[in-house]
Amino acid sequence: MTCEQVIDSGAYVLGILDPEDRIAYERHLATCVVCQREVADFTGLPDLLAQLGPDEVEAIGRSGERHANTPSRFEAPVPVRPLPSVPRSNPAEQFQPYGSSRMPQRGGQRRPSRWRAVAAGLAAAACVAFGVLIGARFINDTPTPPAMVAMRPVAESVPITAQVALTPFAGGTEVRMHCVYNGGGSGPRWSLHMLVYPKNGEAPEKLSTWTAGRGDDLTLSAATRFSPAEIGKVEIRKGDNSSLLVYEQA
Repeated sequence: MTCEQVIDSGAYVLGILDPEDRIAYERHLATCVVCQREVADFTGLPDLLAQLGPDEVEAIGRSGERHANTPSRFEAPVPVRPLPSVPRSNPAEQFQPYGSSRMPQRGGQRRPSRWRAVAAGLAAAACVAFGVLIGARFINDTPTPPAMVAMRPVAESVPITAQVALTPFAGGTEVRMHCVYNGGGSGPRWSLHMLVYPKNGEAPEKLSTWTAGRGDDLTLSAATRFSPAEIGKVEIRKGDNSSLLVYEQA
């Protein structure tokens, strides 16, 4: 599952989005599991920038002067400070991005070009650190995806076979499912739902809804706030709420 706004996650964590962009992104973040995952993964980015020494920061500021007259969507951040972890619920309401407060301006005038130069320089440094973090993440932190496990049919003559795999991430679990609808290419199309049941007895969480007919071969991916250890069961149900397939963890 992907999201067009996931590219803004790193900029949000650094606090270098314009106020209007930040407000719009926080509204989106409250309902997007994919972006919540990215924000959680990139919370270490400001600490990467904090490792820059004074000479490096000064050099970045000088290099940014070349771009002082270039319009930028980035604001000048405040000094580096650690970020809190991203909560599991309502992240846009509780998460305070790094450098979210604006630098004061006088008389409605634009900030001096020096601030614009520093902002441009720090934006460039952020891009470098962002690339380092992404590279380290994919090289060192990305495990081999777990093998898919066959789901068990609940009723007789279920014309569907499916496999499922649970992949953990910082904010929960990615649930991947491969479904094959047996039979010919004709027949009614079904409305289907994928649900996860937590072990603690909470209500099941519906992750995905789709329609499919005989002969379809689909691969789905969705995310849940529960960790793999907290998931007791994954289930496929029909639109009439009858259970078709389940995968139960020990």
